[in-house]
Amino acid sequence: MLKKHLNPIIAAASFIIAITGIINNAFFPTHDFAVMRYKDLLNPFFLDWVFAGSSLRYNGLNYVNAIVDGILLLGAIAFVASGYKRTQLIRFVFSIIFLSNALVLVNLILLFIFKSYFTIWLQDIFTHLLYYLLYVFWIVVALKVLNHLKSQKTLQQEVVNDGEHPQSYYVKAAIGYRILHPLVDMLVTIAVFSEILGRFVDYSSGALFRFMTQTPESWAQKNITLVIIALRILYYIICESVLGSSPAKFLTQTRVIDYDGNKPSVKKVIIRTLCRLIPFEGFS
Repeated sequence: MLKKHLNPIIAAASFIIAITGIINNAFFPTHDFAVMRYKDLLNPFFLDWVFAGSSLRYNGLNYVNAIVDGILLLGAIAFVASGYKRTQLIRFVFSIIFLSNALVLVNLILLFIFKSYFTIWLQDIFTHLLYYLLYVFWIVVALKVLNHLKSQKTLQQEVVNDGEHPQSYYVKAAIGYRILHPLVDMLVTIAVFSEILGRFVDYSSGALFRFMTQTPESWAQKNITLVIIALRILYYIICESVLGSSPAKFLTQTRVIDYDGNKPSVKKVIIRTLCRLIPFEGFS
């Protein structure tokens, strides 16, 4: 019975999340740390843009979150207007919700490793546990939404006449989509991993500041390209082994499958991801 009403529930939830997020992230500034924590309770994702050395978080506002909230609002409108058929934008945003909350655990581990965070964490352990339960909640919700919307989509096939025995093949993604996918995924990777990158690189101190204070660069700062490559590999492995698609592929309604039309194994996803490191692999 509930499954019958899931589409209206997903549409209503998307509207509420999007509108609340736009208000909180774009129009409700605050210097109050306690208020910001309450605002975080209403945010299902934690994004930023610090790749160029400057953050798009300011005074309690988060403009990257606000942009994604706007995409979700457009997705909810398109979803309802199309009779629950146009799901691209909603799937795109909910895949980001899944990634963002799943990576909180990675971020927590890095906090313990690179900062003396454990003592502070223990001082407010019950509040932190509440937040982590909330992260798990959003992970489960995102997976439920994505799996439900996926069940409404069928893989497109084409029949090729090969002598007396026609063969059915799954339609490959168009070349335009294959060019678009890495570009969109690169943008999502930067937004999703910006907070984790902050554990490796101190963006508050630029090259001039380090020169004036004689502060040496960390290993990660010197090898930031390797760090970004490692995070990209992690991004694709999580997306394609768990979700069967990356956020960019949700936009184009394509997915990663094996020859039988099933989600590939983790081993195959890892090999596929490592192959992306080959120069010009996308054109081969």
